Amino acid sequence: MNASGRIQLVSIGSGWVVSNRHIPALSRSKDFEVIAIAGQQEWKLEALARKYGIPKHFTGDAAVEAGWLDDCEAVMIGASPQSHYKLVKFCLEHDKHVLVEKPFTLSQAESLELVELARGANLRLCVVHNLQFSDAAQKLDSEIRNGRLGNIVGLHGVQLGNSLRRLPDWYEDLPWGLFFDESPHLLYLLDRFGLGITPTMVLHVESTSGLRTPAVVQGVFSTGLRKPASLYLNFESPVSEWFVFVYGDRRMGVLDIFRDIYFSLPNDKRHRARNILRTSCGAVLGHVAGFGRSGIKEVTGRHAWGYDVVLGRFGRAIREGCDPADIAARDALRINELQFKIIDMAVEA
Repeated sequence: MNASGRIQLVSIGSGWVVSNRHIPALSRSKDFEVIAIAGQQEWKLEALARKYGIPKHFTGDAAVEAGWLDDCEAVMIGASPQSHYKLVKFCLEHDKHVLVEKPFTLSQAESLELVELARGANLRLCVVHNLQFSDAAQKLDSEIRNGRLGNIVGLHGVQLGNSLRRLPDWYEDLPWGLFFDESPHLLYLLDRFGLGITPTMVLHVESTSGLRTPAVVQGVFSTGLRKPASLYLNFESPVSEWFVFVYGDRRMGVLDIFRDIYFSLPNDKRHRARNILRTSCGAVLGHVAGFGRSGIKEVTGRHAWGYDVVLGRFGRAIREGCDPADIAARDALRINELQFKIIDMAVEA
């Protein structure tokens, strides 16, 4: 730690998530000081270092030369998932606490090995499962806990993805391609709000263009709430939208993940005209109001997407010497296991 008590950290990676999420969040953090950034693309590293006043940058394979680790206590990894295992292992073996972007690793064996390595070295190993801490997700969580939705009777996650949107160039090399990179978000949200989920049936439709990424994945889950949950992912959609719906007997909670918007709609009783009108007005007004709040935060640079909470928990975990809730490696190991269960039990539709 430096004189101000901030934990000195090195950031690894220079892609979109590092440039647009990790470094901006770290620059606002009261817990960390970024002393260096490492990665493969020199021009991106130079630009980030200049923009955020980062003293040093290193270009090359960060898992080969340990010199860049000399002055830091922690590392945040945003490189491609294919490199997570070797980078995390390298950092743990050099006695550094690690926060790594999702997905954890590309195999359960690798994930379990890293969990055991961190435990044996008494180091904090955490994974960025940030969207559960977005403003909208925390509002949904609050309404579930305070009973405003009533008794929960079901949950549903929807992920629609347009293949023309900005995508990393490495995703097709992952197990089931883009599914493996993006599904952790919906899985940890359903797992959180359902108090644990277990897949009971999974269908998939192969890509229509020969990709490893399926066209559609659809699953049904049992939950710790003893209520059903389901998940629908379409990777060949004409629009990109991510939603979680939580159904209560009083109200339905609607979480618009991409826009960080939450609102709830009342039970529409006998579905008469006035009930339908109330539902329509509630949906429109709730979405517009949420869009305004979220938009103001985005324009003013205060939109954190839950990264502030993740960094706060990681920092406290390092200082207190204990694993943080919801982002510890064991939590990521569970989501990793869910991903492989879904792939293994999927039946072609």
